[in-house]
Amino acid sequence: MALAWAVAQADGGEVTAVHAMPPLPSVLAAFVLVNLDSLRAEHRRMLEGEWIATALEAGAAIDPVLVDDNPAAALRSVAKRKDSAPIVIGFEEARRWSRHHVGDVANRLLHYADVPLVMMTEQSQAKALAGTIVVGVHGLVTASHEPIVWATQLATERSLAIHIVSVNQPPTLTAGYGYPADLYEADISAVHQANVDTTNALVETLRAENPDVSVTCETLEGHPTTMLGEAINGLNPALVVIGNYHHTKLASIATDSVARHLPTMVNCPVAAIPAE
Repeated sequence: MALAWAVAQADGGEVTAVHAMPPLPSVLAAFVLVNLDSLRAEHRRMLEGEWIATALEAGAAIDPVLVDDNPAAALRSVAKRKDSAPIVIGFEEARRWSRHHVGDVANRLLHYADVPLVMMTEQSQAKALAGTIVVGVHGLVTASHEPIVWATQLATERSLAIHIVSVNQPPTLTAGYGYPADLYEADISAVHQANVDTTNALVETLRAENPDVSVTCETLEGHPTTMLGEAINGLNPALVVIGNYHHTKLASIATDSVARHLPTMVNCPVAAIPAE
C-alpha cells in the first residue's frame, strides 16, 4: 500500500523502494546455519521482481534499494541520500501499556527522522491526492509553523484545499483541602478565545499569501488525539498533516503523543512533519 500510494503521488517521477535486512545478532549467527549471501540474493531478486512488479507494470519508475540495517535506520539513510525525500511507510498497529499506537518502525522514525513521515493505514487509498488536506494542531497554532508551511506548499502544488483543525486542551482544575483552584472558568474561556483569535488570524494570513488555495478552520476543546480523530473522520480528507515533536517512547506514552496514536484512528494517510 505504501509503495502504491507513493507511486500515485510521484506522477511519473522516481520512487525509491527500500527493503531492509537487519543483521543477525553475532551469537545467533554463530549457531544458525544461514548462508547470508544466498539470503541477500533472494531478497534482492524479490525486491527487483515480484515486490515492485505491479508498480512497474503501471509504468512507474522504481529504484529498488536493499540495505543491510534495521528498517528505520535504512529508511533514514536512503532518505538523506535522496535529498531528504519524504518517507512513506505502512505500519502495524500495536498496543502495549496504553491505547492503540503505531508499531516499532514508525515509532523509531517518529523519534529520529528529520524528514516528513507519511504513515499509511490499511484503509488508505492508493490514488493521487485530491480534495482537502487537514492540518491538525494541538495547543497554540503558532507552534505548528512547519506542518502548516509544508501543507500550504503541497496544496499550492496540487491544487488542494486546506482545513485547519486546532484543538485546545483545557487544564485539569484541582484544589487541595477544600480551597478553590487557582485557575477559574473565566481564565479557561480566555485561553480558548485566544486560540480562536490566533487561528482565525493565521487563516487570514494564509489566504492573503496564497490566494489560489482555499483555507478554512475550526477550533475545538478537548483531548487533542480524540478530538482530532473525530473531526478528521467526519471530514474524510485526502491527507492529514501534523507536527512531529520527536517524543521518546516513554514520553509518547506519558504525553499521549498525537503522532503516535492518531494514525490508528483515521482512514487516510497521516504526514508527520518535523517540528520544534
